[in-house]
Amino acid sequence: MNDHGQLYLVHLQLLVMVGLTRDKGTSLLSRLCTTKLAQFFGGISMTLYLLHQDIPRYLLWAMHPEASYDPLDCAKLETYNGPYWGTEDSVILETSSCARFHLLRQMLPGWGILVLVLAVPSLSWLVHAFVEEPARRILRAKPTLKTIPPSQP
Repeated sequence: MNDHGQLYLVHLQLLVMVGLTRDKGTSLLSRLCTTKLAQFFGGISMTLYLLHQDIPRYLLWAMHPEASYDPLDCAKLETYNGPYWGTEDSVILETSSCARFHLLRQMLPGWGILVLVLAVPSLSWLVHAFVEEPARRILRAKPTLKTIPPSQP
């Protein structure tokens, strides 16, 4: 998306936020935002954001644990494009472990999307419920000072 598109999206988000504060809950978007499902995803949204890229990477690693590469091969592939210029992708994949590694790690099968649609929100909820919320309760707790009784001689 170009810079103009990003500029318009920011203003569109602002219009939606201002509109939601002024409509007193009567618009379709306001009613949609107050559903249980929207409230659920709003509660886990930060965890969802933090995990949404790591889980697909782990899934791809689990599918292709044998994929590895030589860092020197990657440096050579990035800096030197002489023999690769004009060659087919299959030739590059045969000669470069780096290209083969990145290609394997970027191909997610169709069933992987279904796994991610189920796994990412589920794991996000688990982290939210069992890590974030307990930590939040601990941090919000009022500190109590225990008084030490005077020593008895």
